[in-house]
Amino acid sequence: MTEETLWRSATALLPPDDARAALECRGIGEQEAALRLIVAGFLGPGAALGETLRAELSVLTEAWGIREELAADLARCAGGPEAEPSTLRLIGTADAVALPRPAAGGGCAPEEPVVVPWITCLCCTRILGRAHRREWWGDLPFLAEHYVLHTPGDPARTRVFGCDEVFEALGELRRPPRQSGGDTVRLTPSP
Repeated sequence: MTEETLWRSATALLPPDDARAALECRGIGEQEAALRLIVAGFLGPGAALGETLRAELSVLTEAWGIREELAADLARCAGGPEAEPSTLRLIGTADAVALPRPAAGGGCAPEEPVVVPWITCLCCTRILGRAHRREWWGDLPFLAEHYVLHTPGDPARTRVFGCDEVFEALGELRRPPRQSGGDTVRLTPSP
C-alpha cells in the first residue's frame, strides 16, 4: 500500500469539486490542508466512507502529523458500502498497553514504550499500534515513536516499524500472516 494509492482511493469517492480542491492543495504541497478537505468532504451530505478507507485515511493523517486533529471528524463520517468486505477497522479509544515482549527487549524500565492499539485486521485479528514513551508529566506524545504490528496472545509474531514506516506497517497488516516460519521480528525500528 503506497501513499499515492491512499490519496487516489480517498479522492475518487468524493464529489468532483471536493476531490479537485483536495488534489489542488496536495499539488502545491499543502497535504495537511488537502486531508482536512477530504475529511470535510466525507462529512458532507451524500458522502459515505467505508471502514477500510476510514482506517487508511487515519494512516494518511498520521503520516502528515494531523491524526489527532482529524480523528473525531473521521469517526463522525457516515459509514457506507465498500466495494469489498471491510478488512480493516479503527480501534476506538483504548488504554495504552505494554509493548509485546520480543520487541521491548529485556528489563522493565519505566521508560519502556507503550503501544496504543490503532487499527485491527478483521481477517486475522492482528493489531497495528502506535508506540510512545510517556512524557515526564505522564501523557503520551501525539507523534508515535514507532509502530508495532502484533497478534494478541502471540508475542513471537510481533514486528516493529520505524516512525517513517507507517505505510509499510499498513501494507504488512493487509497481507495475510505467514503460516509457517512466523513473522520476522525486528527488535528495533529501522533508522
